[in-house]
Amino acid sequence: MDEREAWERERRLWLEGAGLYQQLLDSECLMAFAPVGILAGVEIIRALDGMPRWLDVGIHPSRAAGFWAPRVVTSVHGDR
Repeated sequence: MDEREAWERERRLWLEGAGLYQQLLDSECLMAFAPVGILAGVEIIRALDGMPRWLDVGIHPSRAAGFWAPRVVTSVHGDR
């Protein structure tokens, strides 16, 4: 996966919800959400299941720390 594809997947995750997370995320994936803390694997999907999704998202500033197949590290600050 290249950087462009990684950011497109990131954008889709904000918009499409838990079903896409089930499809794309590895069971060992870690995500840090400021108000919640660090979630892993199925915890991520459970936390997002039933949550309202965004209609659109602008991701900025965005930074990719690395692309090590099959891992990607990103940093995102999103605005609704």
